[in-house]
Amino acid sequence: MRFRRALAIGATTLAAIAGVLSGPAAPVQAAAPAPTAVAVTLANTIALSNCSASLVRFPTSLSTDSAMMLTNGHCYEGGFIAAGRVIQNVSSTRTGTLLNSSGGSVARSAPTG
Repeated sequence: MRFRRALAIGATTLAAIAGVLSGPAAPVQAAAPAPTAVAVTLANTIALSNCSASLVRFPTSLSTDSAMMLTNGHCYEGGFIAAGRVIQNVSSTRTGTLLNSSGGSVARSAPTG
């Protein structure tokens, strides 16, 4: 009997020492939340004949200011621009359709000037 009791106390002591030597248990971390899906719509998109643009409005824009479209170079009405080529200070006038979030027509622009 004495032997068994000593062995039981020894095992408990070893377990306690192992816990001290290994340090505190690592905290359990919750799983990272799943990324939130972001709804993408066509709101403020301008459909052009061969590409699309974004309607741009600055914080200082007035309601009487002309609209500005931001496009890629391939939207230039003079045709596709070669890779690496930059056109500066050249006006470009396009006709397009402003879309709502579901892709329906809100307004049609006409060239001015």
